[in-house]
Amino acid sequence: MPRETVHYGRDYAAVTVRETKTHGREHGEYVYETGTEEAKKAIATGDLRAENVRFDTKPHLDVLWSRPIDRMSLPVGEDPRGSVQVQVAMSPQSMQARIDHIADHPEDLEHYAAVFTEPLTRPQINHLIRTLKRARDAAYGTDE
Repeated sequence: MPRETVHYGRDYAAVTVRETKTHGREHGEYVYETGTEEAKKAIATGDLRAENVRFDTKPHLDVLWSRPIDRMSLPVGEDPRGSVQVQVAMSPQSMQARIDHIADHPEDLEHYAAVFTEPLTRPQINHLIRTLKRARDAAYGTDE
């Protein structure tokens, strides 16, 4: 089954800032993202604690397709038609972070059920369109 990656997820660091009290005010825990290299430098200099940093990768966008198979070479029960699939894949670390979050905050299930890539650039969208057309033609034949 051919597969083409349209958008590679970028590496990043999720930094957890623990709950604090300063000047008589409470500040709840929160997480922010920064670049991988910046986080590594901050850990090396002692500006960040390693246990508060999770390194990860944003989701990838892939297009997969299969060509039709002639009925003579087709395994029993298999569909002879081609197929096209779009995959948004996240890292195991991201999936576990979502599972952990939902375990603590089940009210967020609907929001956390959606997985997105980062915003696509115009060239990436054009690449996606070209790839989908190529996959469609290989799986189902040409329309024109």
